[in-house]
Amino acid sequence: TAMYLAKEISDIKCNIFTNGIAVAMELAQKKNVSITIVGGQLMKDNLSTASPAAREYFADSNFELAIVSATAFTPENGFSCNNQSESELLKMVFQKARHVYMMLDSYKIGKINPYTFAHVSDIDVLITDDKFPREYKALLEQENVVVM
Repeated sequence: TAMYLAKEISDIKCNIFTNGIAVAMELAQKKNVSITIVGGQLMKDNLSTASPAAREYFADSNFELAIVSATAFTPENGFSCNNQSESELLKMVFQKARHVYMMLDSYKIGKINPYTFAHVSDIDVLITDDKFPREYKALLEQENVVVM
């Protein structure tokens, strides 16, 4: 999901923090984008990194906008992932961001992963595909989340 965004983002002057190796490589093709790769243990299933040290790095960082993705979502359990370090890192990002956009493909809906890092009330915008269920869209809109 993040890779699609990396390919589509304009080549504008901005700072991007990512834990995605492939995302960073895609963004490196853009001349005006400054990229910071957050380190840690490599998660081979999605070529991303996370560690307690990365969480500490973000303790002194501030974000106007955080665009994140989840690997699973249910209204009851919220947005979740498979790695505890990544979950803790994302929780920190949510605390430090002024606005949070969540990217979520419809095939991730109804799935549950071990580590919840956010709930519907924690996001401002949900970016999804055309197959996103209407009943979930209504639920998010009741929480003042914009669904795109």
